[in-house]
Amino acid sequence: MNDKEISNVVGGNAGTPISSEAKTISSYDNDGNAVTLLKNDVAVSVSYSSSDMTTALGVLTLAKLKKVRMGSWDETADNWETLPTTVAYKDSSGKFIEPSVSASTVAYTGQTSHFSSFNPIAPSDGSAPAVITNVAAVAGNNSVSITWTAGGEGDLQGYDVYRSTSANGTYSSLGSSTSNSYTDSSAVNGATYYYKITATDTGGLESDLSSASNAATPTGAGGGGAGGGGSVSSPPVLGAVPVSVDGNAAKSSSIITLKFSVTNAVQMAISEKADFSGAAWESYSSTKKQTLSSGLGSKIVYVKFRSASGETTAIKTIDITVVSEATAEEKKAAEKSITVEKTATTTCSLTPGSVYKLGNSAAVFYVTSDCAKRPFNKANVFFTYFTSWSDVKTTTAGVLNDLKNDTLGFMPWGPKYDPKYGALVKIVTDPKVYLLLGTEKYWITSETVFEGLGYAWNWVEDIDEALLNKYTVGSEITYINHHPNYTLIKYKNSAKVYRLEPDPKDAAKQVKRYIKDEAAFNALTFRWDRIVVADSKEAYADGEILTAPASIKKVDSGTYKFSLTLQQGDSGAEVTKLQEKLKALGYLSVEPTGTFGAKTKEAVVQFQQAYKLAPYPGVVGKATRDMLNSL
Repeated sequence: MNDKEISNVVGGNAGTPISSEAKTISSYDNDGNAVTLLKNDVAVSVSYSSSDMTTALGVLTLAKLKKVRMGSWDETADNWETLPTTVAYKDSSGKFIEPSVSASTVAYTGQTSHFSSFNPIAPSDGSAPAVITNVAAVAGNNSVSITWTAGGEGDLQGYDVYRSTSANGTYSSLGSSTSNSYTDSSAVNGATYYYKITATDTGGLESDLSSASNAATPTGAGGGGAGGGGSVSSPPVLGAVPVSVDGNAAKSSSIITLKFSVTNAVQMAISEKADFSGAAWESYSSTKKQTLSSGLGSKIVYVKFRSASGETTAIKTIDITVVSEATAEEKKAAEKSITVEKTATTTCSLTPGSVYKLGNSAAVFYVTSDCAKRPFNKANVFFTYFTSWSDVKTTTAGVLNDLKNDTLGFMPWGPKYDPKYGALVKIVTDPKVYLLLGTEKYWITSETVFEGLGYAWNWVEDIDEALLNKYTVGSEITYINHHPNYTLIKYKNSAKVYRLEPDPKDAAKQVKRYIKDEAAFNALTFRWDRIVVADSKEAYADGEILTAPASIKKVDSGTYKFSLTLQQGDSGAEVTKLQEKLKALGYLSVEPTGTFGAKTKEAVVQFQQAYKLAPYPGVVGKATRDMLNSL
């Protein structure tokens, strides 16, 4: 294996190379033949001095440094492609330090499955948006509305919202918005919140954090402001007559044509059952031929609609009186129409269930079962379906553009995702909502029950059906006078959080167990955003205090303290200790090797997600070390 530098490097669609000299790596087998494709990903790292980065990027900011990606030259496309990249910072002695624009050198490490020429690539515009100003927060009932002055850049793409419980505390990623407003619907009455905003441009550069907003403490008084938690699309808007039947509804046969007048809808669900059991989401259309259940007389059809961001309308109904069965000709025509609809598919040029990209682009697309392309907008969602970026296949623009765009517009969490304790989930083809507790799923049978138990609709996460199928079926939730066992609850104007459990003396009764402290809450992998505010009339006897499991408490017993910034490609004694800890905590399945590889990075990301150490970079920095040292 050898490497050399090549000069006169040119730019491409992916962005501008940091240096005019690229690093080229070559490898040969025992017979002298060049080796290009590798069985497993390897890490390629290049370091540049701060003066080099200043020459390339201008005035340095952390946002600029973090957005640079390792690039690999694609000879087929005659262009650069960007690779999954991690960034590390070193002082003058070569020691890793926390991210800083005053670092002596900045190291970029990219993951690749082939040897080529490599060079860090700066996004094409090279300039991050200006810092956002005038951030204001207004408290509502279990919500906070945040506004700010819109950015003025022509290539502005959107905004990211960060939240903390103290003005000078750690701010964690909360969500994103394409407008200069956002509604935090996960806020809890009685808690105080602060917010900071960043702006992101189309080249992927993110501004520095804004100044903190004013304090906001939801109290339950007043409205919570409009909005859907920073949705990237508008909610469905119903027309004057959103649902109607073509012809006289009082003289219909059992085969009817429904007509809809709704804007911003991408899906709809239709059923003759109020709970939509057995119904599935389907693509929105202004008309739909529907075959009603057999029998004459009065029938009710229920319909609801959903936007690309997942917001749904209230259920709309239409009364129909069937006065005659469909004729043989009508039935034959309807069956033919359904058959044509089911079979009118084209041969897919790409493999459904796989993911593809263009050679000169970082965007990746999932191919659905009906041969549509759906973008992966977030890397953490990608890793709930696939284990490595090497799973991404390269195709041409012509082939990819031939695929229709999937109407859903986003990827739900995949089968590798861990929703954590107390999640509310649904699959995109079925309106049923389930509560996940332990290894069981509990169907919440109606919207009345859902809202009566104090759940919020923006808590519901869309997941892949394969993930839902991992859970066994628990009992149905049909009541609103109490909450299911193992639900996390708190009471208004109280900071105490409890978990409901069966009374050990009488399983027909329930007790509430106070969770001792924040460390115990995190160690038990509970979710702060899934705590239900219970009505004061909902009373439970006190059970034993709930503490962290002994197996969690005993990990390392505080004998080893992590002190280094670690990332993929590193090795040594501290990496071994990291792997031992992650394995003991249940995040790493392989034996410690002392080398920080792809599986260790995946385990670090899972640990960071569990403890909300956003934005989950897979690098062990100060916040991650502090959490590891606290366990």
